[in-house]
Parts: sequence; C-alpha cells; structure tokens
Amino acid sequence: MQSRVEDYSANPLFDGIISRAFSSLQDMVARCYPLLARPQGRFYALKGVSPDEELSLLPEKIKLDRITELYVPGLHAQRHLIVLKLAGTADILPFSPPDFI
Repeated sequence: MQSRVEDYSANPLFDGIISRAFSSLQDMVARCYPLLARPQGRFYALKGVSPDEELSLLPEKIKLDRITELYVPGLHAQRHLIVLKLAGTADILPFSPPDFI
C-alpha cells in the first residue's frame, strides 16, 4: 500500500496495524482506528525508549496489551514493541513471548 493512512479505505479491516517511526501513539490510534478490525484488532508500534508519557495520553477505549523490549544486533539503543488493544478485549497471547524476541 502506498497511500496516506487518512486516504486509505480497508475492506476487510485489518487485524493488526504496524507502525514504525509514524509519530505519537495518539496520532497512530487516531488516524488508523477506522482501519482496525473490532474487537480483535491490535496496534503494533515500534518505538525507541518506552513511551510512558504517550501511553498515559491514550484514549480510554485503547489499552496497553504489552511492551516487549527488543534486541537489535549491532544497535546500542533501546527498542520496544508496543502492542495496543481495544479496552475490554483479551490479551493477544496467553503466554509471555520467548526471551529471544
């Protein structure tokens, strides 16, 4: 897909929306929410440091599912995978991810 997210119409809706260097979590959720399948859809955001302030500013209908610290070989900086879900839905995985992720 090569399109601005605001101009894209998904049919069917996406089970997962992945973002890297998009902008804030709030912007990602606001712009991509119309494309997310409900109730099972998840947002996946790749971030550097854990975005605690951004997480605190999310709308009530969006909840943190999990944060996974990532190891990138050759990179000496923090990287995290942030998984967001709709409030009231179950965790995406019933177990913790393996240590190598």
